Amino acid sequence: MVDEDEILKVSRLAYLEFKGDQQQAFIAQFRKILEYFAQIRNAPTGELPVHFSKASLILREDIPGKSLSPDEALANAPRREGTYFVAPKIRWARDTSQ
Repeated sequence: MVDEDEILKVSRLAYLEFKGDQQQAFIAQFRKILEYFAQIRNAPTGELPVHFSKASLILREDIPGKSLSPDEALANAPRREGTYFVAPKIRWARDTSQ
């Protein structure tokens, strides 16, 4: 069984924040999910045949063609500045080195 510290570490990596007794509810739910995985892992599969797909990945040949102009490429952009897309900055709420 995974201990509480390990579960809380996973929650920090997922940037989850808990208020009140949400943390204990999360721990209980996470343990339940892990129990389901254990059931799947222990399912009797010894007599099931192994299947392999005969399909192969077929890619088209990469042929260079005419590029879009900056105006064509940015025609549906919600915001643009000159010939660039404008997007909001990404700000981390926490230190990711934990």
